Amino acid sequence: MGRSRYNAGDIVVVPFPVPGRNPASLSIAIILLSWPFGPRAYHYLLCFVDPESSSDPYQMRIGAADLIAGELNQDVFIRPTYVMTVSESRIENQLGRLSPGTLRCVIDELADALYEDLEEQ
Repeated sequence: MGRSRYNAGDIVVVPFPVPGRNPASLSIAIILLSWPFGPRAYHYLLCFVDPESSSDPYQMRIGAADLIAGELNQDVFIRPTYVMTVSESRIENQLGRLSPGTLRCVIDELADALYEDLEEQ
């Protein structure tokens, strides 16, 4: 099997279920991980990117300086704990790519949230 079409850090457009929005509407997301699924397909773990700030304690603001490819029309807010998986066929297009340092921060935020929840149990 060849390499996946998309990689960790890619900023993509997908149908991402967001409360209060049409379920068929498209959203921006960050690919956190990819893995083979079947003989010719890949699946991806994504986190949601919100155009507006929220009360999410783990949200991270990113802008043009956080990208190594592509561009954003405005600063946006990555929500590392708002995750889902999708198959490659559900990805509409790629808008850009996060810098490795920014991607590492996103993954660290997700890990911190997971460990925090584990410690509270």
